[in-house]
Amino acid sequence: MQSLVSQYVSLDLWDTILRRRCHPDEVKLFTAQKMLHLVFPHVEKDTFTTLDLLKRRQAVEFETGQVQCQNGYDDEYEIEEVLRKCILDIVPSPIEASLLDTITKKLVEAEIEQEIAVTYLDETLISYLQVCEFEKLVITSDFYMSAGKVDKIIAAHSFPFPIDTIFVSCDSKRNKRSGRLFQYVCSSLNIDAGCLIHIGDNPYSDVEMAKKSGLRAVHFAGGEEEKRRKERQSFFSYRLHVQKHANITTLSTHIRQDTNSFADLKSDQKQLILYGRYMSPVFTGFALYIQELCNIERHDRVHFFTREGKFFKAVFDRAQSYSLYGMNPVTSSLLPVSRLATFFPSLHALDTDGMMRMWSQYNTQSINSFLRSLGVEPQRFLADSLRYGIDPEEMVENPWVSERFHKLFNDQAFIGKLKEEYTSKRNNLIAYFNACQFGNDGKACIVDIGWRGTIQDNLAFIFPEITIDGCYLGLQDFFNKQPENTSKHGYIADLNKGEEHIMLKYVMPFEMLCFGTGGSAVGYKKEVSGRIVPEYQYDPEEDRIHDESIAFFQQGVLEGVDTVCKLAMQHGISIQELRDEARMLAADFLEHPPKALCRAFNSLKQDDTFGMARTIYPGNNSFRLTDRLLSYFSIKRRERFLCDLEMSGWPQCLLRTRYLGFFHFSGALKRSLLRKKREDSNE
Repeated sequence: MQSLVSQYVSLDLWDTILRRRCHPDEVKLFTAQKMLHLVFPHVEKDTFTTLDLLKRRQAVEFETGQVQCQNGYDDEYEIEEVLRKCILDIVPSPIEASLLDTITKKLVEAEIEQEIAVTYLDETLISYLQVCEFEKLVITSDFYMSAGKVDKIIAAHSFPFPIDTIFVSCDSKRNKRSGRLFQYVCSSLNIDAGCLIHIGDNPYSDVEMAKKSGLRAVHFAGGEEEKRRKERQSFFSYRLHVQKHANITTLSTHIRQDTNSFADLKSDQKQLILYGRYMSPVFTGFALYIQELCNIERHDRVHFFTREGKFFKAVFDRAQSYSLYGMNPVTSSLLPVSRLATFFPSLHALDTDGMMRMWSQYNTQSINSFLRSLGVEPQRFLADSLRYGIDPEEMVENPWVSERFHKLFNDQAFIGKLKEEYTSKRNNLIAYFNACQFGNDGKACIVDIGWRGTIQDNLAFIFPEITIDGCYLGLQDFFNKQPENTSKHGYIADLNKGEEHIMLKYVMPFEMLCFGTGGSAVGYKKEVSGRIVPEYQYDPEEDRIHDESIAFFQQGVLEGVDTVCKLAMQHGISIQELRDEARMLAADFLEHPPKALCRAFNSLKQDDTFGMARTIYPGNNSFRLTDRLLSYFSIKRRERFLCDLEMSGWPQCLLRTRYLGFFHFSGALKRSLLRKKREDSNE
């Protein structure tokens, strides 16, 4: 562009003075998520998505513009009017005028702040203006925010030239597309059209219509900035029409490539950090989902259950520091718990009926595995068992109908010792939870990995006066009737709502990704000082495996939280969209596991003390090569091969790590070819 000399220069605003780091409608998506949070008390949860609200807002904008045309103006509208109508559309019952005004004001302020956050000055334009000669500079823009709001956005970026006047289409109800705004500008400035030079990026509204209105016009092409704008346009179009949610893993590809801090790490450790970054949207989205639930239900504290809670809490604290969508911060705390520590104290009757909450899930037990599930030492009850001819290690099917079990539970000596243990454990648990401010205001929010929320059930029976909300990565079908003072929310999937996901079939891999060091809580004891503290079952080998492998995956996740939150803020990515992304990433992890995590999985052991009193060693699992090779010809061989895969707890890991991973890669190749064949047939 050649330098210009003119008394008056008019500048377009968007993609001329200011550039966005996102698509313009992604700013509206940010506002839509904020709107959902503000109207949650007035609408049923999950009634609308942010994309639903964006479409509704676009419809309101069109309808309002058409009314203006009927009144003799151009199709312009002002943000307050549009947002107010959108709120009234989604709130089913009448809303007080003062509350409507308050919500509208908060949304407008949030959108202004978001525009400031995602915009920056176009340095090419600044350099160009520095070599031009002019006396007065005005801004002429088609936009739905008034001049005062536009001035606030520009001022936030320290625009280096004094601005005489800001003309915005929503103020005058005239726009550049019709040419009427240019006429209005010249009339307001009391100048001839030929005295004004307009600079803008749009060939039609900024150049053609400016010239038709008698102005001189300069097309500001934008160079590299225009290329970036088109890339953002392409991503948003893909997000809106193809992917149906923001593919944040595509946006954050660069975070996996930064290996500057990897100098002294082993190959597996590097791979684990990179994979943790890749999986970060799963756990960041979960953290924001927890914060959202706390805001909706007005919890000011959230308790993270050990062992996975240590990792979840670290992600949560980091994610909520970004104050996304204006959500209120929530105090987080770690709460040492387990099924073993909470089931026995939750019982209201020490009889066979009272034990059915456990036996409905574990219908075969020995007396020793039963007692260990209560967290008591079986040796103390050995004489009682032998008195009724019960071998302590004998596995009894359906113990609630066993005559020997019934006789044992009718033995007052046995019940007396059991009640002594029960009273101590229950009193210690209640005292410890009170010290942790659990349910101080009559309600509590807890977080655990899943899968049926039985610890939450136990606590609900212990504290019937407290309403407990539970957040989980996933929820399997409930075995028992749910306590009335509980509510459970599954992030990735909830089978009780008909939401299926492979994660709910193979849960051990996710338990591996999330577990923390320090052992498992097995109960609560009173110290000499009178203070109640948790008791832990500690395995140094587990901590060693964590520190040598899983810790690096979790480090990668935490490093990725910053990128995910910044991208969510920049592109108006909703919590629901992160949830959709999490479902895809979780399935990809289970179906295509990295070798480093397979090796970590095979080196761990699964403590199944509660219910079964056993330990599972995934690394001991395998399958017979002959079974796999003959599975195409023999039903018996195929069934045994499939049974071996299922018993491993993670079939794709077993396939990946046995026989050089040949069957994993051949299966992946077969699926890829079949998918390509389907795609070709659809073209």
